[in-house]
Amino acid sequence: MRFLGQVRDVLAQVTRAVELVLALVLLAGVSVLYAALTASRPVRAHESGLLRVFGAGSRMISRVQGAEYALLGFASGLMGAVLAELTTAALYIYLLDLTPRLHLGLWVFLPVGGAVLIGVIGHALSRGLRRQAPAASLGLLGEA
Repeated sequence: MRFLGQVRDVLAQVTRAVELVLALVLLAGVSVLYAALTASRPVRAHESGLLRVFGAGSRMISRVQGAEYALLGFASGLMGAVLAELTTAALYIYLLDLTPRLHLGLWVFLPVGGAVLIGVIGHALSRGLRRQAPAASLGLLGEA
């Protein structure tokens, strides 16, 4: 009995360590996402300026950008779910000699969570772009 208690304690510590590493990976992923969205800001400003020139209003541009960011987040979450399932299946089969199982929570939480997270961050980062005049937006890439 004492041996099993020690094994449980060790497994609990390993689980906490893995959870910490996964949280840090998630934080790094959000940081990379923020950097990518910030780097693509001039191109998004250019697109926004072109849409304004052709008559789109702020509301329309907001909807288009929101849908784009949500779709990007959904695809990222879906890819994360696939990679997580493949990784856990490999661990189950090759390391633990267990039958792999499907984790339905991943397939729901990751795509929806990614769509919401990236949608909110992208919408917040592009708020100022929707308020710029078309000439200023087009001037960011030297076309005005």
